Amino acid sequence: MLSLCANLSFLFTEFDFLERFQQAASASFSGVECLFPYSVPADHIGSILKKTGLKMVLINAPAGNWEKGERGLAALPHRQEEFRAGFLLALRYARTLNCSFIHCMAGLSETSHDNVAMEQCYVSNLIWAARLAAESNITITIEPISIQTINNYYLKTADQASRIISLTGMPNIGLQLDLYHLFLTDTMWEQSLRKWLPQTRHIQIADTPGRHEPGTGNISWTEIFSIIRNENYHGWISCEYNPLTSTVDGLMWRDNYKI
Repeated sequence: MLSLCANLSFLFTEFDFLERFQQAASASFSGVECLFPYSVPADHIGSILKKTGLKMVLINAPAGNWEKGERGLAALPHRQEEFRAGFLLALRYARTLNCSFIHCMAGLSETSHDNVAMEQCYVSNLIWAARLAAESNITITIEPISIQTINNYYLKTADQASRIISLTGMPNIGLQLDLYHLFLTDTMWEQSLRKWLPQTRHIQIADTPGRHEPGTGNISWTEIFSIIRNENYHGWISCEYNPLTSTVDGLMWRDNYKI
């Protein structure tokens, strides 16, 4: 059986952030994730998780000034100190929340740094983070993001992500595979999905082109879920989409695909 979690930065946004946890539980989700939980004390979130019985699956490490367009720090050589300070904050939250995954966003490619310098910085930061995370049985994830979504994001493809993971040599670093981005960038998506699932620790889903719930766009979700089942993926599948109408009304897709 496939395990769905709700991304609370995308779903139930009709409610205040802390109310979304109860809404997710009431909608039969057993797990949740969010981008950045840092405006709320970790122990406060922890008490809500305990009350609702929800599992915190994933959080993002701080990614710079999000409002000004920054999208991560891990591959930026001149921001290494800031990345590491932010990761320590994420690690404290993850430990308090018993969270399984921390996603470390790479950041935007910059003309002031060549690809070699960025790759070396990225690998170094990921190794450092993974060693600390391993002490608490936490996995670091990295996610390739389509150029259609973030044009100059450093980590663009699953091939590149696989190379980075291999260079780190760390067993607790894995691929975060967002099928929305995969479908936008890879015409051979079925073959690629089968190829990358063995390295995938966490899946996220949204339909194309509108990034709404499954069944609203072009992706063959019956085939997608069949492949995931047949390849024996046992991790979480995160609903990271923008509901076409209300969150609850949009959740009917789970019945349509027998999830």
